[in-house]
Amino acid sequence: MEREKIKKIDYILLIILCLAAFLYLFNLNRIGNANPFYTAAVGSMSRNWKAFFFSSFDPTNFISVDKPPVALWMMVLSAKIFSLSGWSTALPSVLCSLGSIFLLFKIVQTTFGNRAGHIAALLMTLTPIVVADARSNNMDAVMLFFLLLAARLLEKFILQHHFINLIAAFASVGLAFNVKMLEAFMVLPAMLLYYWLATNNQHLKKKVVELLAALLTLLTFSFAYPVIVDHIPQSQHPYVGSSQNDSMTNLVFGYNGSQRLLGQTSGISASHRGMKNSVFAASDYPTSLKKQSPLKVLQRLGHPGNIGQPGPFRLFDLALGTQISWFLPLALFGLLAATIQGIRLFKANQRKLTQKGAQTIFWGSWLISISAFFSVAGFFHPYYTNILAPAIAALAAIFFISAEKNQLPFGIVNKAAAHIAMAGIFLATLLLQSYFSWYYAQFFVVIFFVLALIVSLFWIKFPDRYKKTFQIALFVTCLIPGLWSTVPLFGASASFPAASPRLLLKYPADRLISTYLDPKRYIGISARRSQKANEARKDLLSFLKSRYSENRQSRYLFATINAPTAAPFMIQSHKAVMAIGGYNGTDPAISLDQFKRLVFEHKIKYFYFGSSGLRSLDPKSQNAKIADWVIDRGRVIKSVSDNHRDPQHKNQLYQINQTRDRKAL
Repeated sequence: MEREKIKKIDYILLIILCLAAFLYLFNLNRIGNANPFYTAAVGSMSRNWKAFFFSSFDPTNFISVDKPPVALWMMVLSAKIFSLSGWSTALPSVLCSLGSIFLLFKIVQTTFGNRAGHIAALLMTLTPIVVADARSNNMDAVMLFFLLLAARLLEKFILQHHFINLIAAFASVGLAFNVKMLEAFMVLPAMLLYYWLATNNQHLKKKVVELLAALLTLLTFSFAYPVIVDHIPQSQHPYVGSSQNDSMTNLVFGYNGSQRLLGQTSGISASHRGMKNSVFAASDYPTSLKKQSPLKVLQRLGHPGNIGQPGPFRLFDLALGTQISWFLPLALFGLLAATIQGIRLFKANQRKLTQKGAQTIFWGSWLISISAFFSVAGFFHPYYTNILAPAIAALAAIFFISAEKNQLPFGIVNKAAAHIAMAGIFLATLLLQSYFSWYYAQFFVVIFFVLALIVSLFWIKFPDRYKKTFQIALFVTCLIPGLWSTVPLFGASASFPAASPRLLLKYPADRLISTYLDPKRYIGISARRSQKANEARKDLLSFLKSRYSENRQSRYLFATINAPTAAPFMIQSHKAVMAIGGYNGTDPAISLDQFKRLVFEHKIKYFYFGSSGLRSLDPKSQNAKIADWVIDRGRVIKSVSDNHRDPQHKNQLYQINQTRDRKAL
């Protein structure tokens, strides 16, 4: 009995999961506050049930964050167990990432076998942006878990015909929607096509009824929360952050909807012109960013606006390719080879589609439809591309399995020509990897590519040893991405996750390794920034806390323009801070008269202009009017302000006169 249990343990999968756990967890406690915006919100939600339901940024429920609450609820549970910190809010992303690796293995393994499942799981584990996202609280890893859960349930429905699995699959997509909204729906074309093709032996009426029930479930799970929030009187819920009219509908279809494709039109100020690098708004994109040198692009990896030029080859550019596209050539050629092979089998099998063919189409449509979005869209961050990782890994695994079994690709009859084709695909993949790495370590890249060339020639020269060649090819293909995936362990910023080796090149190798291995000397970039910021805020925070304790009527530690300025103070003080303009500082969440009323009621006494000062405001907005009134009405606290003569009022703290007079009214 014990021997049977031991045999059931998949040791290869266990090793892959252990590798993933190491990449996701090592030094996770040194990511600082992770994304302070969400960490502060989790702190507020953990202290207030109303804030918990509405995903409020502050415990007074003035304004909410720009996402639905499902992933945040998971972070609150983690923070309740382990206390509030950056790593505790990132822990759900770690667990969901491990779950995603397991789910991808099960999906691929069920149809293509253990070997294919292992390769897919390994390739996804070694995709750099997957590692970076797992070490963040930015929710993408949570969304991806629900999407892969949906894919697994859909596969089980197709194989077992249990209707509950179909309903659960589309309910899972609805949960993913309540993590990052419309981004979750990008997999729907692939799921619907997979369902329709894989159930071709069912009656049309039954298929339509099942599909309608699944879509009804999807709409219910997706839009129940937004509809509930929008039907609650506005005075009884926090302002919906990043919307322009205090509406979840506007947030879903505006800021987190059409703007992601067409380009950002809200949240724009003098310091932030908006992300508009799409095919629909190319004329609005700054020329200086269009003509960046490769080194400049690499220095800004992960930067919100560093997403490359729109077009069919965007995913092969340095900005996005270094994060997601390491195995993309294998996936594309694997899809092409599988399609040609599938067409031949389809014709030979009385026009019946096999399960392998249906799943290949599923992964192919997942890859193509979402790649098309990233190729033309203008408002997204590089770490969003992790949604492509499962499809790339699965299709690349399908190609590797075909190579291992010595199957002839693209309908090529001649074996020698087939081996040349497969070696060429392998070499093209490594050429792309060499391009991504060239600007960091030319000598290493040359050696690497020579090794790849030798492996390719061996593949062609000794076709009878293809299994041994396949194993070497798999190792070589994973080598550079594997090294690149360790970069986030060195402390890449968790606010905008990215894997950028610029950290590795900053110090000599011996110093870097010793620092990396010594926890007392190691400090990540995000944590280092947090420490410097904490030192700079120490006197200011001490001053504000003392004044807050003296005034029992105070409701807010202070007010400020945007949430990134407020978040670190909220995390450290556990007090509410009013971000009058939400995340970007441009939300019309409060009018000048409402703000005056809070001041005169002694609920707000101080206003702090952050590092952007007035540049984060639209001069014509009501938030700018509030800032002008504060400057006119208040006085600078020189002892805790950086430069009280700065015309942009950067890092200046104002004490507002709370006495009513005719001028104020």
